[in-house]
Amino acid sequence: MHVLIDKEIGRWGKWDCDILVFKNFNKPVDLVLKNLIGIKINKFIKTSIQTRLIYEEDVSKSLQMENLISLGFAIRL
Repeated sequence: MHVLIDKEIGRWGKWDCDILVFKNFNKPVDLVLKNLIGIKINKFIKTSIQTRLIYEEDVSKSLQMENLISLGFAIRL
């Protein structure tokens, strides 16, 4: 099962969510969840927060989590 969500949050933000759940016949469920929130602070500065959750028993028996926060400066020519 694969679910994609792409939503605008007002004029200043965007939310993207990507969920992938895979079940093989005799193996446990594999899960990949990517969640991204992008925010436009002003005309030049943008920021984003991204979270990834991954569970694959073949790789690791625990839930893996990654967080990323970024801040950017942009100029349009």
